[in-house]
Amino acid sequence: MILIYGVLLFSFFNSLYADERIVASLQSREFNCKNLIFDDCQYTECRGRLPSYPLEILVSIPKEVNALGVHFHGHLLGKYPEYEGDLGQMIRSFHLNKSLCVSKKMMIFPRSEGNCQTYDSHLKDKPSLMRFFHDIEMATERSFPTLSLSAHSGGGRTVSRILKSDFAVSEVTLYDGIYSENDKETIKNWYLQSNGFLRLSSVSGMTPEKMCKKIVASISPEISVIQTKINNVKFEKQEAERIQYLNRTSDNENLLKAHYKILEETWSIFETTSL
Repeated sequence: MILIYGVLLFSFFNSLYADERIVASLQSREFNCKNLIFDDCQYTECRGRLPSYPLEILVSIPKEVNALGVHFHGHLLGKYPEYEGDLGQMIRSFHLNKSLCVSKKMMIFPRSEGNCQTYDSHLKDKPSLMRFFHDIEMATERSFPTLSLSAHSGGGRTVSRILKSDFAVSEVTLYDGIYSENDKETIKNWYLQSNGFLRLSSVSGMTPEKMCKKIVASISPEISVIQTKINNVKFEKQEAERIQYLNRTSDNENLLKAHYKILEETWSIFETTSL
């Protein structure tokens, strides 16, 4: 009776933090999980590996889960180590904890090395992507009809590969993450051919600004530009049906630093705004 009571008591307390079925499934696959509290909000963070992917993934699980999101971080350049530690440190440095906790979205953060080379080598085509997402479903014992994808910097090309592979995607969010005409066209075509939501942010003076502005102009040429501030940082804002674009115009930091800061500045806005 004591053992049974103890199991039930653990289950009760765990359910205060996250969807306990997902947590139990991950733990059975040797993921290490811990309960976290952030500003009185409680959620669970689990870390481990999938059979199809060689590096650690971090799974953020809120109390209630009704959607699946996958985020691909950018190049690890060694310039700002506070943003490039392990996955947990990365999340804390970008101040994503609160949004992850209040969300109803289970977020997956795969780790990549160097210039996103692990993404490029192990998530390179439809078969490898199918294995990856199948492993996520097996590990969490949950399936979802659509995906929510996000990426920062060079992680954007992984999102482009997923869109080209015809997965059901309901949301795409890119933080200074479009660097080629090919990826620009892939993202624009996905928006035009789906009912999905597109959220873009960029830093003025960098390549993604040009790509994002081309997308917005081709989708909605009459869209107006509104000057706004986020945490006292100047932005241009454009919104139309199913699309939101924020361009960071402040020049009080060098471009590379702003390239990192933009994820921190716009994540919570994109995650909490309905279009």
